Amino acid sequence: MVSTLEAIEQILEREEYGSVLTFVDGPQTGVKVVLDSTGQLVAGTLPDDLAPEALTDARTLMDHEQHRTLEYP
Repeated sequence: MVSTLEAIEQILEREEYGSVLTFVDGPQTGVKVVLDSTGQLVAGTLPDDLAPEALTDARTLMDHEQHRTLEYP
């Protein structure tokens, strides 16, 4: 797996959509995860308990070209 920065650069070079998930609270604060235009994880890791919901939300927001701050338990 590539670094977060490398993943973002590759997405920009291909002129595709992508998504960056950033944790802004809790033990993972500052951690970034990058999804490509197909919604596949290309950089970073998500905690197993958050992965399904966070990936679904990120894909939905990317499909609608939106961004949001979301809370998870």
